[in-house]
Amino acid sequence: MFKDTSMRFLSANSPRVCESNCGFSAVGYKVGHKITKGLLYFWIWACFVTNDPAYSFDIKDLNYLEQFQVCLDCDLTGVNLFGRDLSGYDLRGADLAGADLRMSKLIGIDLRGAYLADANLQGADLSGADFFVADARRANFSMANLFDVDFSSATLFEANFESAVVIDSHFYAADLKGANFRYTTLENCYFFEANLTDVNFQSASVVDNDFQAAILCRTSFPSGVRNSGCEIE
Repeated sequence: MFKDTSMRFLSANSPRVCESNCGFSAVGYKVGHKITKGLLYFWIWACFVTNDPAYSFDIKDLNYLEQFQVCLDCDLTGVNLFGRDLSGYDLRGADLAGADLRMSKLIGIDLRGAYLADANLQGADLSGADFFVADARRANFSMANLFDVDFSSATLFEANFESAVVIDSHFYAADLKGANFRYTTLENCYFFEANLTDVNFQSASVVDNDFQAAILCRTSFPSGVRNSGCEIE
């Protein structure tokens, strides 16, 4: 009788075929898996160091800063430096718009002429920092340590200093229009010729500060609203 050997043929040879093809498939799977993991890690890293998708910093500038602790006029817009220690770094003229510097250690950092619009420095230690002629409009300094900081001639309108400790700091000729100093500890600071229009000092501890020649226009102190050096409409 005629015997059907097709199933026997397949049965005998299938393991060998699978052994060859499945080995290739396994290698391909491993390579693809590694590529996928690599792309995933890169995406996570990119999301971590970039604080806001609206900003895009220059990775070369960031690498240079980390290597040499100095980066003049560099592009660090939106960079995430949360909790980092940048004490003594030189960032003169750097663009740090939208940067995340929360809880960072920034003792003695040089930010003269830097651009920090909308930067978040909440809880940062900025003792001895230099913001001379820097632009930190709408920046968040809430709960920060601002001991002996130089904000002379800086642009700080609508900046948030709520609950910060501001002692022995200089705001000479600074533009602080609309800034918030509620619940701030403000002692022995120098506001000579600073623009304090619409600044809120309510509920703050305001002790031994120099407001000589400062523009006080609808400026709210714990004792009430003061107007001096401005024309009330």
